[in-house]
Amino acid sequence: MPTVRTDAGIPGRNAKKGAAGKNRSAGKNRSAGKNGAADKNGATGKSAGRGGRNGRGRELVLRILSSLALGPLTLVLIWFGGLGFDLLIACLAVVVWVEWVTMVAGGRERAGVALGAVVLVAAAATLVFVGPLQAGIVIVAGAAAAAGLFALRAGAHRRRAAEAGRENATAGIAGLLAGFGMLYAALPLVSLILLRSDPEGRFAIYFLFLAVWATDIAAYAGGRAIGGPKLWPAVSPNKTWAGAISGVAGAVIISLGLTLAWGHSVGIGTAAIAALLSVASQLGDLAESAAKRGFGVKDSGHILPGHGGVLDRVDGLMAASVVAAAIALPRLIAG
Repeated sequence: MPTVRTDAGIPGRNAKKGAAGKNRSAGKNRSAGKNGAADKNGATGKSAGRGGRNGRGRELVLRILSSLALGPLTLVLIWFGGLGFDLLIACLAVVVWVEWVTMVAGGRERAGVALGAVVLVAAAATLVFVGPLQAGIVIVAGAAAAAGLFALRAGAHRRRAAEAGRENATAGIAGLLAGFGMLYAALPLVSLILLRSDPEGRFAIYFLFLAVWATDIAAYAGGRAIGGPKLWPAVSPNKTWAGAISGVAGAVIISLGLTLAWGHSVGIGTAAIAALLSVASQLGDLAESAAKRGFGVKDSGHILPGHGGVLDRVDGLMAASVVAAAIALPRLIAG
């Protein structure tokens, strides 16, 4: 009787075929899995990209809208001066103080925040209704009081932290930061109010503001268009030397144009003042960036949509205003 051979009678061959089939199936499954994962990752990446672009787009829109709302109001208050302008500057100084304390102390020291706000409002009122010397006394006394209060509070926090096995800022450092923060908010307040009170104050404030704004815009545009070596990468990675030089050039051009439009003559002195204000503005910006990096914060606050905090927007103006007041000091004293 003839024998019938089938593949079923050869276990080795069947095993090989079965293994091969499994391998092919597994390969297909793995390929499908990889392709699916790639598709998912691609979709996720695209979604993330779109989300990032949408987020930046929304931030840009908010920044433009807030600028359109606040810019004209600021220009109007500068034009009319008086108590409206003084109140604006006092409010900005108070917000700067609050953001500074929040940045360096985490917003825990409410008594210190309240003390600083009262001192700044009192200094502004004293400057307007009494005189700069008396306002200076209020500011110095307020800075000393704030430094003492923060030092005492930091000492208490440090003792409790030591008992819990943690470290905390020393009383001396806390006091220095508070005292510096008070002067940091108060000096621009005094400078801007004094400048606007001068007979040529309207022109002086417009000159200052436009020089600072032109610096920001030209530095951003020049840095993006030209690129090149970084200005201070450890503190502000996006700023370049090309941007800084462009900022100075933009400030000089705009300031010369404003001076001519105002009916004044222009010269080397006008250009030098504009350049000096531009440099001061950029140094103020870098100093605030260094402080934020040192305290581990991205923005000084979130009060301005699309911009962050007030301090993020006026850091350059604060430094430039003190320089402008120093330049005009002989005239201000004589007046």
